Amino acid sequence: MMLRSLSMALAAILAAAMATVAVQPPVSAAPSTADSQIMAAECTATYTVGAQWTTGFVANITVTNTGTEPLVNWTVTIVFPDPAPIIQQSWNITLVQNGNTVIIRPKPWNNILPPGASVTVGFVGAGTTSSPTSVTCTPG
Repeated sequence: MMLRSLSMALAAILAAAMATVAVQPPVSAAPSTADSQIMAAECTATYTVGAQWTTGFVANITVTNTGTEPLVNWTVTIVFPDPAPIIQQSWNITLVQNGNTVIIRPKPWNNILPPGASVTVGFVGAGTTSSPTSVTCTPG
């Protein structure tokens, strides 16, 4: 008998609680801090030839954070005209060459650039010293 009374009381409490729940329309969330930081991260990359000789050259790439937030894990893409140089060695970067395209990513010690900061990295190329057709920097 007591169990039945308790059961009925619990049912009444649940019914009252369900009656007071109001369904709100969905609200779109504002961008998170992480989203804002990604949107505020911007960079530029400058390619210069530091030295050259008949069979090769040294290329320097300066990456600059032009945004208002720290630049984390940037990527520089360099596209060369034919014939593309062959990259023989690099420093302060991880580099992958696929034909005429060179993809450069930072090492753990230079992957975060505060606003306004720059880092210069580079490589030695074998072949002709030609200017790239494009040099782009991508945040993130």
